[in-house]
Amino acid sequence: MNNLYHLQDSTATKHTVSFPPLLTEEELRRKTSFAPIVQKQMTLIEEAEAFVVIHPDWWGGPPAILKGWLDRVFRPETAYSMPEDGHGRNPLGLLSGRKAFTFILRDGPENPSLRNFWNEGIWGFCGAIGHCHEFNHIYETEATMRRKILEQAAQAAVEFLLSTSKASS
Repeated sequence: MNNLYHLQDSTATKHTVSFPPLLTEEELRRKTSFAPIVQKQMTLIEEAEAFVVIHPDWWGGPPAILKGWLDRVFRPETAYSMPEDGHGRNPLGLLSGRKAFTFILRDGPENPSLRNFWNEGIWGFCGAIGHCHEFNHIYETEATMRRKILEQAAQAAVEFLLSTSKASS
């Protein structure tokens, strides 16, 4: 389990306590990173049997730290590959057969584009079967109701991850 705000970079100063989200020019050029914190995360992705992501909707997308983590960790030959197929380059998802459950918390109404970002743009592109569970107007609910909603969501995640279903929603 990762909390991106509490990962310690062994090569950084003792004051660095979160995942550094900036994709460097060198990483972009090489299509990978040799930073130990990124290498560790890439290994965890390769070894994972399933994924659960929980995040708030920040201006229609995931928080910058999570987007930076995706940019640095979901790289070619870790989450996908781009083999030549004779007709161009079509992605080959390296996370095939794995499931991914994404919880999205938001202040306002439903945002289908964020669900599409995860199910198609991330999980689908990388070969995983994605499902999003959205909590709309979550901050307007009382604490007791939020706990009940989160318990129901946790149960939904368990049911999805243990099912044999192939559908995304």
